[in-house]
Amino acid sequence: NVLWGSRPNQRAVNGSDGIYIRAHTNERGYFIKGVYINNCKFENLSRNGVSVIQGEDIVMRDCSGSVRRSLFDIEPNHDYELTRNVTVENMVADNSVPSRGIINDDGTIDKVNGIGDGIQILADQLDSSNSLIENITFKNITVIGNGIEGIDGSSGLTISRAKNVLLEDIVIENAKYKNTEAVFLIKSISSNRNENILAK
Repeated sequence: NVLWGSRPNQRAVNGSDGIYIRAHTNERGYFIKGVYINNCKFENLSRNGVSVIQGEDIVMRDCSGSVRRSLFDIEPNHDYELTRNVTVENMVADNSVPSRGIINDDGTIDKVNGIGDGIQILADQLDSSNSLIENITFKNITVIGNGIEGIDGSSGLTISRAKNVLLEDIVIENAKYKNTEAVFLIKSISSNRNENILAK
């Protein structure tokens, strides 16, 4: 039962994630394997609850939070950082809860959450000749109040360049999207494709 975020009555600095998963170096050949995150709460974070840059066999269960961007994000920094065998279950991203305040780069403070996507797989850095992010399961996920009134963009869930993705019992409610491409966005182009995405 772990809380990730800034301390009570403390504002978060822009750019902070709750958990950041990646190898200890950017060099090829290093990887993370076997990560289990259970019964965690994320709050007052200026970026993501969990960011997966690269990893295998990752499980996140029974977690909740209100963060500025995505509660769970798979986003490699380099085309050789691949992620596979990830399960996220029983998660609530309640972005209707305002933060205690985020200190922006220019020193201003705001209290908004849910600017980004509730859940995100964004692999723009992967070269089209490489393997995809693969074997990803999102099950029993609720995203509440995502999006900011009057601000363009963001989705409840975005998938880009992934293979073998199962979406089961996903609920997006009380969203405030403006000029977004979709509430559920599965986005592909010839060099950034998706394969075998199943929703039920």
